Amino acid sequence: MRVGIILTYGSSQRRGGLSGHAKRQALLKGFELLMAGENALFDALTEFAERTTRKSGRYNWPHFGALRNFLYKDLSYREGLDKFRELMHRYVADRYPIVPGTVVFGKEVKERRVHTLTSARKHLQVRRDLFEEILIDGNLGHRDESGAFVLDGILTVEAVEELKEVTSRFLSRKEVAGFLGISENVVKDLQKRKVLRPRTGKDHWERKGYDTAYLQGMLERIFEGTRVFRTAPDGYYTLSDVTRRAQCRVADIVQMILSGHVKATGRIGQDLVLRNLLVSKAEVSEALSQQPRNGFTKGELAQRWSIGRPKLNRLIETGVLRQKWMKHSRSRITGMLVPVEDVKAYEREMRKSPNGASTQTVD
Repeated sequence: MRVGIILTYGSSQRRGGLSGHAKRQALLKGFELLMAGENALFDALTEFAERTTRKSGRYNWPHFGALRNFLYKDLSYREGLDKFRELMHRYVADRYPIVPGTVVFGKEVKERRVHTLTSARKHLQVRRDLFEEILIDGNLGHRDESGAFVLDGILTVEAVEELKEVTSRFLSRKEVAGFLGISENVVKDLQKRKVLRPRTGKDHWERKGYDTAYLQGMLERIFEGTRVFRTAPDGYYTLSDVTRRAQCRVADIVQMILSGHVKATGRIGQDLVLRNLLVSKAEVSEALSQQPRNGFTKGELAQRWSIGRPKLNRLIETGVLRQKWMKHSRSRITGMLVPVEDVKAYEREMRKSPNGASTQTVD
């Protein structure tokens, strides 16, 4: 069945193609055919909308201006078209983001049926960049060659409601701290070390961007094989206690557990939160002593290069070597250290010199 006569009229009206009598005959025949098949009508309207240039203006459905004008301005054709107006109203309201209260083909839209990206993310209370990623995960959108987001299809009210569960999975930094059982400062520290990675919003730690599924998976890796204790066994402590005894940070221990250098032994209570975790102080200290060196004291360099303090001081004074206030990765003592990168650079230059002093390899 051909249902395109009314749509042909819509296009030709702007081009001035049909005479008055021809318009009348085409429209009456078109309406007769259109009334016979709702699905065919909707398919034809969709095809027409896809090949019609969208106009700017106050209407959310500018493709059908000619139809709208015909139904409401040409009084000689208005009788007997109530069914067609109802179908047009339903088609537009079901496929375009019409704001409630808008009159569409003679009937007011009582409630929203389709969302825009903006109205959907405001309804879900999620920022734009994260919402785009969620839509891409759900095969509801994609990025073009330039990286711009492209929505695929229609964001119906039902589809947006189904996304509530997904968007609720994403937490802010404060919420992550409660979820993991640590402070917000530890969350920041873990993110700087790339142990925690928010899905989006990397420059805005306070924004929702951490996926609870990812966080739960991390906790399960940390607590794998742990036993439940009422009190900590000898030599085992909670993370906060170990950081004081081993002069390190919570992020140091978490990072070493995830990298396999330290194994969590148990936990106080059933809850998988980091404040309940138990680790061996001796094992943490041993793992810390094997961490990559970050700097050298003057005494370590004097012994390493077999040179006197005056020469070492001259290297520092002339800018060949720098000194920075930092915590020694081996001794865990905070003080003025020469960064390891400066030591490596100086030793490379010494090896190039024929009369250069013998040096060791930085370990």
